[in-house]
Order: sequence, then structure tokens, then C-alpha cells
Amino acid sequence: MPGGNTLTEFTKRRNWPAKVVEELKDFLQILDANGRIRFVSPSILSVTGYTSEEIADKFLKDFIHDDDVGVFVAELNESIASGNPLRMFYRFKKKDDTYAIFEAVGHAHIA
Repeated sequence: MPGGNTLTEFTKRRNWPAKVVEELKDFLQILDANGRIRFVSPSILSVTGYTSEEIADKFLKDFIHDDDVGVFVAELNESIASGNPLRMFYRFKKKDDTYAIFEAVGHAHIA
């Protein structure tokens, strides 16, 4: 492509951010300030057995192992208060009642 590259051409396309989210192998979650799941990428189905619709508008803590909830909530609140990134591991209850270990990496963007 003269005068351009593949990345530039891709980002010129309409709805390119949505296409990136659709192709993620990891799942992306967006939480509100109370920890309610406002968005989850479609890839959640392959890693948890839940569809995006089954998870949306539920509290993330309701899917976290009881032994991990306290630490998760404390770390999330600390991230919100300090503006520092959140990075931790937690056990997520899958639809078949088993647990998968996930790494949470994110930033609080509370307006």
C-alpha cells in the first residue's frame, strides 16, 4: 500500500474498535463504580460458558470465589481511590460451577 500501512488502513474502517473487541481471545469487562458489569466481550462464552447477555448488569463480585471477594473489592476500591492500575488474579465461577483463574488488569475511569 503506497503511503500507508495495514494498521492505518484498518483504523480508517468504520467500527474498527468493535471489531477488535469481537476478536479478543481474552474477555474484556467494563464495570461501573459499584462493580456492576456494564459490558463484556463476546469471548466470555468460550472461557466461562456464559453469554454476554447472561453476565451484563450483574455484579462481578457475584461470580468471584468467596475467598477472593474481599481482596478483589479492596483492590478495586484502592484503584478507584488512587488512580493506580488494578492488577490481580481471582477465581471466576463458570456456568458449570467450576472456577477459572483470571488476571484482572485495568484502570478506573470514574467521572
